[in-house]
Amino acid sequence: MKRLHILLLLLAVTGLTACRGSKVSEEFLLTPGLCLEENGRMVFNYNPDNCQIACNPDRKQFRVMDDTMSRFYLLTCSALPSSVGQVLTADIRWVSGDSAQNLAGLEFKVEKLEDGQAWLWCQRRKIAVSVRLLP
Repeated sequence: MKRLHILLLLLAVTGLTACRGSKVSEEFLLTPGLCLEENGRMVFNYNPDNCQIACNPDRKQFRVMDDTMSRFYLLTCSALPSSVGQVLTADIRWVSGDSAQNLAGLEFKVEKLEDGQAWLWCQRRKIAVSVRLLP
């Protein structure tokens, strides 16, 4: 019986740790600015003093970059984010410091929409990204 309790406890702990990281962090959803996170690590954080943003609704494309284009992220979506819970396919590319990625066909879920800004989450790759829809 003691072994059964230990086994059940071990399974419960394993299950809890396996679920960690399966949801977007509340901290990310409360971030007012634009940013990109991978596995909970900040890859790029928009700073209005030395960064720019661009949105091309026709191409369903969002770009956030520093003034020198040495750090940026580019998100190209299958559809514009329009409602919480919406799932869309997107390609994402970024360069930041010594990190560079180019990922295609990722599934993102719109987690939050507020004042023209969208917070998206790719559970499979643990990527959180926010973009702004410009008029």
